[in-house]
Amino acid sequence: MTLATVLGALLFASAAVWLGGLVTLTVVAVSAQRTLGPDARVRFLRDLGRRYLPVGVTALAVSLGSGLALLLRRPWTPASALALLLGLVLAAALAAGVVQARQMSALRAQAAIHPDDGTLALAVHRGARRALVLRSGLVALTVVLLVVAVVLVGD
Repeated sequence: MTLATVLGALLFASAAVWLGGLVTLTVVAVSAQRTLGPDARVRFLRDLGRRYLPVGVTALAVSLGSGLALLLRRPWTPASALALLLGLVLAAALAAGVVQARQMSALRAQAAIHPDDGTLALAVHRGARRALVLRSGLVALTVVLLVVAVVLVGD
């Protein structure tokens, strides 16, 4: 088995864990929204996020690292540059998502304490919409990056 084969397997296996985790988090967040009260939902989602973060970050780091190692083994092309750019944007978007998730946890906790505060409720609603856009962006970036990776592997 060649190093390129091992790196490719690492790239796609870790990308599957990363992407599957994002999809699962979205499904679980929607279910929690529909079934848990505000206080329980805040505690549940905070705990879920803290437990998933090391798994997700590790999977993404392995995927991006193995992809970079594969890129460095081949001639540089515009597709290589695109893959590198997408990887950097994806890592930055994840960092923004972690910050946003922590802010939303604090905001939701305050809203649970003050359920009659319309300003807090509106802030939570707007933050939740931004979180959905951010998660969707992470999924879209990941899918586009995987398509570019498949094209590069096929070359």
